[in-house]
Amino acid sequence: MRPNWTRRYLVISIATGLFARSTVPFANAQSAPRVRVRTLPIEEGAQAFYAQEQGFFSQVEVDLGTLPGGGPAVVAAVASGEIELGFGNLFACVEAFARGAPVRVLAAGQLFRVEDSKSFALVVRADSPYQFAKDLNGKKIGAQARAAIVGVGARAWIDRNGGDSSTIQQVEVPFGTVEKALETGRADAVSTTFSDLAAVKNLRVLGYTTDALGPPFIGSAWYAHTAWISANRDVARRCRQALQEAAQWANAHQSDSGPILTKYLGLTPEQVSSLKGHRPIYSDRLDPSLMQPIISAAARYGIIPKVFPAGDMVVDLG
Repeated sequence: MRPNWTRRYLVISIATGLFARSTVPFANAQSAPRVRVRTLPIEEGAQAFYAQEQGFFSQVEVDLGTLPGGGPAVVAAVASGEIELGFGNLFACVEAFARGAPVRVLAAGQLFRVEDSKSFALVVRADSPYQFAKDLNGKKIGAQARAAIVGVGARAWIDRNGGDSSTIQQVEVPFGTVEKALETGRADAVSTTFSDLAAVKNLRVLGYTTDALGPPFIGSAWYAHTAWISANRDVARRCRQALQEAAQWANAHQSDSGPILTKYLGLTPEQVSSLKGHRPIYSDRLDPSLMQPIISAAARYGIIPKVFPAGDMVVDLG
C-alpha cells in the first residue's frame, strides 16, 4: 500500500530537491565563526549538547537548538541556508544528495554495532494481539519519517522476519506522540527510538529494527551546505573535531551525560535510568564504508533510484 504522509513532509521533501540549484549567501561566515546548529530532540542527536556542555565548541560560537520535523526538515534547513549544521538520520541526507541537493556529511552520528543495536524498536500496545512480523501485514505502521531508520528499519524488520512490508500503510508519528498514536488507533505499531519511549508506559517491543539493516553501520549524521563548507573550511573542521570529541566523551561517560539529557531533552533522572542498555553509541570517526549499508537499503526500498558510493557525499577537509 502507498505510504500516507502529511502535506508538510511532502513539501519538505520536494523543497529539498529544489534546493539543489539554490544559491545561498555565506559571505560573512569567515569574519565571524558563528554556527547555527540544529539537532533533533532525541538522545541520538545529543552530540551537540555534549559538545556545548563539555567545551568542545570553545573555538566556535554556536547557536544551538532543536528542530521538529525529523531528518527531512533538517536537510531542508541546511540546503536553504537557514542553518549551517544540522543533525538527522542518514537516509534523509542520502535521499537529498541523490536528488542533487547541495548537502554533504560533515561528521558521523550514531554507530550501530551488532552487540548494542537496541536503541531503536518496533513497539505495540502491551495488550496488542500482534506477536509476529506477519501479524503486521496490511496494518498501519507509524514512524517519524519514511526516509529514516525508523521508517526503512520497520519495513526491513517486517520483511526479514516473515512479514510483507509491501502490504503495510506507513503513517507519520512524530517523536513524542507514540503513546497517543497507539491509543487512538492512528497506528497499529510504531517504529521509534528508545529515548523517545522513556516516558511511555504499557508498551511491548516486537523487535529491534536496526538488526534488519545489517550492523555495523552509521545511521545518522551531521551535514552542512557545500557552499558554507567551501567558504568556511577551518570552521567546518573545528565543528567536526568538536562533534568527534563529544562522541568519544559520551561513549565513555554515559553515567555523566544524564544531567545533560535532563537539561536539553527534559528527561527526568528516572527516565534516563530506564534507558540503560538502550543508550546510543556514537561514531568518533567518519568512515564512508559504514554509511554504505544505509545507501543500499535506501535503494532497496525505493528511497533513491540506485546505489552510489558513500564517499561521494562525504566532506573532504584535507
